[in-house]
Amino acid sequence: MAGQMAKDDVIKACLQGVKNAQVQYVDMAGEWISWGPEYFITTHIAQALHKATGSKFVTVENGARNALEAANATGRGRLHRDIRSEGRFDLLLWRANESPRAVIEVKNWVVSKSQYEPDLKRILEVLGRKSAANSISFGLFAFYTDADSSSKNAAVDIIDSRMELILKNAREIVGSKFKVSLSSRGIRSNSRMERDGDSAWAACCLLIEPK
Repeated sequence: MAGQMAKDDVIKACLQGVKNAQVQYVDMAGEWISWGPEYFITTHIAQALHKATGSKFVTVENGARNALEAANATGRGRLHRDIRSEGRFDLLLWRANESPRAVIEVKNWVVSKSQYEPDLKRILEVLGRKSAANSISFGLFAFYTDADSSSKNAAVDIIDSRMELILKNAREIVGSKFKVSLSSRGIRSNSRMERDGDSAWAACCLLIEPK
């Protein structure tokens, strides 16, 4: 049996899934995925994770409370409201031994802090819940973003500035007990984003984990 899927490969699969969703939606609908449903991105990420090398299971729209129970992370007392325990995680990555390993939240066309702050806070509360016994060791926020050139700035520069601000805000949100990093891709394996005329887009992923 293959060994556990490497964390870097989990990130790469998330980026690949966002990229696949963009490319296939353009082919299918003739427009960028920012005009399409978020769920289209989620399912493509799930498929990319499933196809990647390494032992794992992936569930879509897994109940949050069920996931915490499986991760031995419920403990005593009321769960923090930021966990939204009666809701569902977009994706849940499991180890081959059937213990949850990572929570993955997905967003389409991210341009403002209000779109990602609730999900980052959710991931933080999940990771911090009974941390010594909790099998969930990291969280990911995978997202798509795009921009058109303005009279003052090129689209690629707008996205660069946006990603810098997202990472800055994410670091402030996660605080001193956690660390966060940002990865991004265009279509080419070595590109941080993809330019198309006066527009540009990027597949992005924030990794949140304890220090």
